[in-house]
Amino acid sequence: MDKDYDNLEHRIKNKLDEIKEDKGTSTNDQSFGFWVAEELLGMKSSDAEIGIPGHEHGIDILRIDTEKRIIDISQVKWSDNLQHNLGSNVISKLMIGPTVLYDEDVHGNKEFEKRKEPFRDAINTGGYSINLQLVTAGKITPDQMAEVKALRKTLPQTFKGNKINSINCYSVDNIYDIIYHPKSPDIDLDCEEIMEYTNGSRRDVFAIIKGVELNKKLKQEDYIPLFEFNPRFSLGTPSDNTAINVGIIKTATDADDSENFLEYNNGITSVCVSIKVKSSKSIHIENLKVVNGCQTVVSLADAGKDVHNNVTVLCKFYEIPDDDPSSISAIPDEAGEE
Repeated sequence: MDKDYDNLEHRIKNKLDEIKEDKGTSTNDQSFGFWVAEELLGMKSSDAEIGIPGHEHGIDILRIDTEKRIIDISQVKWSDNLQHNLGSNVISKLMIGPTVLYDEDVHGNKEFEKRKEPFRDAINTGGYSINLQLVTAGKITPDQMAEVKALRKTLPQTFKGNKINSINCYSVDNIYDIIYHPKSPDIDLDCEEIMEYTNGSRRDVFAIIKGVELNKKLKQEDYIPLFEFNPRFSLGTPSDNTAINVGIIKTATDADDSENFLEYNNGITSVCVSIKVKSSKSIHIENLKVVNGCQTVVSLADAGKDVHNNVTVLCKFYEIPDDDPSSISAIPDEAGEE
């Protein structure tokens, strides 16, 4: 389905009009940072006050989370027709954001000066993770994305004893996906076996996970964001007498045959923004999307408490950066579920 950018532009502009009235800003360009902070990145509107024009040095959003020890520094670029062209130095300018904020000899507008002190205090305390973000209401060129990918390979970098952990770019395509395709909640899964694999620059994780664990962690209320990339949504519940789903449930609930579930079932193939192996038996996943395996997940959930404890599923997780959704097309799509 083609993306309706006209509808997205209309939706953003309506919100920008509200922000202009609420914040006393005069242009869409000034208001866009507040929209990005609140609607896109889940931050407070006050985090974007540093970006009011007037020697803000290209830093439009600054969030310092002293509890989680995270610092987010963001640049935003608005365009009325969602076709903004980024300057050639925008990525390098983003990378020096921490240095500009920390340097006592660099001065800016009133809010910039006000935010420098807590930033320096946090940096001097140490132990913070620093995340850099670029958000543009337009396109990011292939050369600029190549520059970002090259920089990612150098991360984490140390800044005054703190780590620059990530650099993420959001183009109009990513903005569209975030607005119309909500993220899945972060999830921790206990595993029977875990194998990590690197394919070029992409990390893959293959895991054997019990059916009862999947039932516990994959909640029905999260099915819409969880299955949005699945080419075949669920074929129906048991009451529909769908052969594949009924077969999955029959195996999962059979006292003798349930131990063969791993061999019968094709497993679950998924993508995620990030996957971390916490231990030899545990993984943490950010924004999980099931590409193939919806029928398995839903059928196990329909079986509920009748799923035997010896039911295990092969789960494949492909780590795809949230600014590179095109990589999803390279993920294998197995036909059938059982």
